[in-house]
Parts: sequence; structure tokens; C-alpha cells
Amino acid sequence: MTADSLNALDAYTLVYLPGDWDVTTWVFQGRVGTSNYYTFTYPPDAEGVVSNKRPVYLHALDLLNATLDQQLAWLNVLEGMEERKQWIYKVQLPKSS
Repeated sequence: MTADSLNALDAYTLVYLPGDWDVTTWVFQGRVGTSNYYTFTYPPDAEGVVSNKRPVYLHALDLLNATLDQQLAWLNVLEGMEERKQWIYKVQLPKSS
């Protein structure tokens, strides 16, 4: 997501951030002043309870792969895993004697 798209988000919007192995779900709260940091909180669990109420501050560069679509976030994770798999197959490992 670009800084402009982050600035246009409403508070309490769910944002999905793909990682190397999984997708984390965050609740958008807003921009931190005029900086390039944004405040997020943990989403509630199935019963509606938020177990960790501390805010998390993420830089706009860390949010470039963020999306509002959970399925798209998981597809990004899958794509990254596929790239790593192809790289592993290309690596020439030394043969043991």
C-alpha cells in the first residue's frame, strides 16, 4: 500500500500484511503525526476479545505489501514460497563423498 492509500483508510479498517510464512492481521488506527509511521492494533479474537491492547507502529516501507484483501495477502505468501523453492532447486549443493 502506498502512503496515500494508507492516509485514505478509515480507522478500524482491517489490513493484512503478508510475511515469509504467514499473514498477520492488523486493525488500522491512523498516521503518527506527520511521520511515515502508522499505528495499528491487534484484532479481536473469535469471542471479540483483544488480548494485546498495545499499539504497534509500522513504517510505510514495511507496509508496501499490505493489502485489504486477505486472499491476496495469502497469494503473496504463496508466491514468495514458490520463488524460494525455485531458488533451492537451482542451487548446486556439493556432493558428499
